[in-house]
Amino acid sequence: MGVPRDVKIKVVFDRLNDESTIPDKNPDGTPKNFIVTIGTAPIGGSVTVEKEVISYFKPHSLLDGSSEYECRITGMVKDKQGNALEYEKILSFKTRNH
Repeated sequence: MGVPRDVKIKVVFDRLNDESTIPDKNPDGTPKNFIVTIGTAPIGGSVTVEKEVISYFKPHSLLDGSSEYECRITGMVKDKQGNALEYEKILSFKTRNH
């Protein structure tokens, strides 16, 4: 099966987050703390935060079909009290063929 190639990835946190720590970007423009990769290559996209507990990653272009991706939320994401995540959160998904 798989997810659509135009997927907008949604992550829901269990506490209010310091919104400024989620959409940080690397010098190449890829997100620093909400990372989506195919193999070891980061995917370009934008990160938005909603209601301090929901974050979205929207790829700049369609994802490759029938491909495995990894989404990683780094330990640099902090809550409102300044506490970093205890460990990175990692999820994997596969895209549909078309």
